Amino acid sequence: MAEQHIMLIQCLDFYMVEQQMQTEHEIIKNCIDYNPDTGVFVWKISCSARSFKGQRIGWRTKAGYLRVQLNHHRYLLHRLAWFFVYGEFPTGELDHINGITDDNRIINLRLANRSQQCSNQKKSVVNTTGFKGVSRRRGRFLAQIQYEKQHYYIGDYDTPEEAHAAYCKKADELHGEFSRHE
Repeated sequence: MAEQHIMLIQCLDFYMVEQQMQTEHEIIKNCIDYNPDTGVFVWKISCSARSFKGQRIGWRTKAGYLRVQLNHHRYLLHRLAWFFVYGEFPTGELDHINGITDDNRIINLRLANRSQQCSNQKKSVVNTTGFKGVSRRRGRFLAQIQYEKQHYYIGDYDTPEEAHAAYCKKADELHGEFSRHE
């Protein structure tokens, strides 16, 4: 009897979550219009003195992502784009394929895990060689890469171009479609 009671509570909880998601999706659909070809969001209605019907929505975070507040919730627009097209929020992370954080076209978004996200990052701003995956050590150029929390030493090379070519080959091998060379 207790087991049936627990199952009933779990079913009711699932139903409530299901209803909440439908309601949330309806609120989003009623207030916002999204163009998956351009990645642009606009207000369908005038929400406040600062938000007008037809106005582009979103403000830029420090990391360059676009965000909006709707119904006392803050949403990152790339996650909202996924929700808008597929009817549910992504369970994991979303990757901007071209690396441009405010390009929210649906064809530029893909599901990714943390390792895949990291592999698609651009070269570090503190990079002094000008090539991703290449650093200078004792007059030579060191190529190295990380994958799934594992560090790989690729080799030492005479020129940064040679080291970068080795890095690119290993990156393609390890990261596949998430590999970024620049």
